[in-house]
Amino acid sequence: MESSIDINFENFFEKEEGKERKGKVMKKYVVIGLGVFFCLQILIVVWNFKSYNEEKKRYVLPFDETLEEHDKKIETQGFEEVEDQEKDKEVDDDDDDNIYKYENFTKVIHVVSHSHWDREWYLPLGVFERKLKFLMDDLFNVIESDNGFDSFHLDGQVIPLVDVLKNDVGMRNKMVTQIMEKKLIVGPWYTSPDEFLASGEGLIRNLLLARSKLKLVLGLDYHKYLSSVGYLADNFGHISQLPQIFQGIKNFNCFLFSNFK
Repeated sequence: MESSIDINFENFFEKEEGKERKGKVMKKYVVIGLGVFFCLQILIVVWNFKSYNEEKKRYVLPFDETLEEHDKKIETQGFEEVEDQEKDKEVDDDDDDNIYKYENFTKVIHVVSHSHWDREWYLPLGVFERKLKFLMDDLFNVIESDNGFDSFHLDGQVIPLVDVLKNDVGMRNKMVTQIMEKKLIVGPWYTSPDEFLASGEGLIRNLLLARSKLKLVLGLDYHKYLSSVGYLADNFGHISQLPQIFQGIKNFNCFLFSNFK
């Protein structure tokens, strides 16, 4: 009986030691696998960065070539050959006709001051109305005190003005003055819609309501003071007829939209 118990204990310890060895082996393979994975990721990043730089060089053109001419030269002679030729060219800074150097394209960025205002979202309407009042107070202070501040785009909406006037009628004269001086850009919408939830008729009525409210609340002519830019603050795609609606409801100068790559 005693020997039987001893044998059982020996088997037990042997099994435990075997499990421990297997666990160590598994950990070893996991560590090796993770190491290989991260090495591959680093190689992919390096390769993509190198490819990006090479692609970028194609669009860093000399003064005397167009993009089409540069691409054609690369197709016929190969990228490395063309790159070597460009490096070997001499630069004569005294001769404007013979200057050859890399020229980066200039990207012009227009910063448009706006708020991306949601009338009601993660907080109740009343809370957002109070926040809107603080926003408009700060905005008019900036406009009046900073001569370099050009204008503020009120997210293509008119309804923020109506909401502010519900709580502070005394701000009406400031609104009218800043709109007339083109410091405050409002409309063309009454409220920013979701194009896929509203009907076509609803979108048209939205634009018409902005006209009537601008006249009724502020006494301003929409022909002069309602924005002619077809703008929506935040949309995940557009209905196909939106440009036609803009063209029919008012002669818009342009159509701006987000989520474009």
